[in-house]
Amino acid sequence: MDLSTLPLVVLQTLIECLDPQSLVTISYTCHKLNIEANRRLYRSPYSRFQKLGDEHKLRKLIYILRPPHSALSFLRAYYAHDMESLCDLWSKSSLNLHCLKFLPSCFDPGNITTSSQCFDSMLPGTSVTEVQVSWPVDVNNEERAVNLLGVLYRLDSLVSLRILDLSMLRFHCPNVDKLITAINCPQLKRLYISDCDMIPCLRDKLPSLEVVWINGWGSGEAWTQSDPTHYYTPPEKWKRLEYIMERRISFIYTHTGSAEVVQTLPFVFSYANRYGPVDSPRMAMWLLQSHHLLNNTHPFDCPKTPSSLDLSVFSIRSRDKTIPLLQEFDYESLRLRLYSNDTHIANALPQTLVSLYLVTSEPGSLYVVPDILLTLSELKRVTIQLIVGTVDQDGWNGFEELLPPLDEEMGPYPTYIHYKLELHRDSGLFWEMARSVLFHEMPVFKRTDKVHVPELEGAVTDWLSLNPSVDTIRLVFSPQGETEDDYIDEELP
Repeated sequence: MDLSTLPLVVLQTLIECLDPQSLVTISYTCHKLNIEANRRLYRSPYSRFQKLGDEHKLRKLIYILRPPHSALSFLRAYYAHDMESLCDLWSKSSLNLHCLKFLPSCFDPGNITTSSQCFDSMLPGTSVTEVQVSWPVDVNNEERAVNLLGVLYRLDSLVSLRILDLSMLRFHCPNVDKLITAINCPQLKRLYISDCDMIPCLRDKLPSLEVVWINGWGSGEAWTQSDPTHYYTPPEKWKRLEYIMERRISFIYTHTGSAEVVQTLPFVFSYANRYGPVDSPRMAMWLLQSHHLLNNTHPFDCPKTPSSLDLSVFSIRSRDKTIPLLQEFDYESLRLRLYSNDTHIANALPQTLVSLYLVTSEPGSLYVVPDILLTLSELKRVTIQLIVGTVDQDGWNGFEELLPPLDEEMGPYPTYIHYKLELHRDSGLFWEMARSVLFHEMPVFKRTDKVHVPELEGAVTDWLSLNPSVDTIRLVFSPQGETEDDYIDEELP
């Protein structure tokens, strides 16, 4: 079949499904297929070719993009390995890039072209929507990266800036306030900084800013750092948050792998308790509003679960202060820690919840579950993770007669057993078992016929009958981890 005879819409739909190697192959067949294949290849060449695991092929593919290459007009992403190559590219043809990424090698001493000289060579009409700056590991190269931030104003269409890897594999972390001062880009609307544990001091800098996203890697308690250049007191941290809030900028502080946790909320409540009086409810609402907005709009293309929130790492005090505020938002998924005395919590939870994940180390808290099921009319899925202590590493504390022994395999790394009782309204009840090497490893469950606990099965079946909207209930038994109730940002100096 001659693909070139297909209608353009059909051809473009088909090309979307082809792998990179096939796209390269058909691009040599005829002019029409060459255009359409190149359009798809160069729209996102890095994500397409990285799947092949061949960095050399990828760099060769990008390197041949020199005027008058026919695919140059389709290029939407470009990763600069050095300033000279970018200078050579956009000095001969106007580009329309969604993403321009400066790799750490751009700031090596071997670069004879400065950032200012590179931007001087840019042809009029060049458009760049987002710039990503991978921060150099060598502290001696940081000044070159700072100089780049000072010329970004020359990209008239620039909307988003991502500063990446500030603290990866380094003992010295750049001062984030110095970076904010260095950014010369009045038109910038979105700023993302990764591997940073300090909230920046914005004041009146970057006047068009609408979103600030800080992705940390430590505890977020900058007052515990020994480096005086990365130190602020709790009142200074509060003041920095106030500056951002008063400017009506959406702000979110997350950790890698925990984008559903509003990391700064416990600090707000702890600060009010320790240093008050302050308007902590207003700041908490602003943080939740920012999280809810960014969780649904994905301004930096960060994968997340829409309308989802995790309170399981909050203390009881922070959790109970947060839950009433959720009534203002339409969160559909919530994860929290449950306690035996939580008889009040059912009526406090938002009615918009569709999915609920409860974590507890107290078997008595299971008596609270029926009230929660009776209260939440939109609920579809409930998971209860019961973290159970072990008895001499071979039995479940409180469940010795109900569950099989842990059956740990003691080798270089012990293997731990997890059990899950799952009940579906349409397909019935069954047990699953999983083995994990580490406590925090995500277990993979498989069906098992080794477990049968009539008491638990009857209780879960009764729970399902309480709420006709619920279609799935899961009860997971996990061995107790190395730490318990590891809350965030609670103790202030």
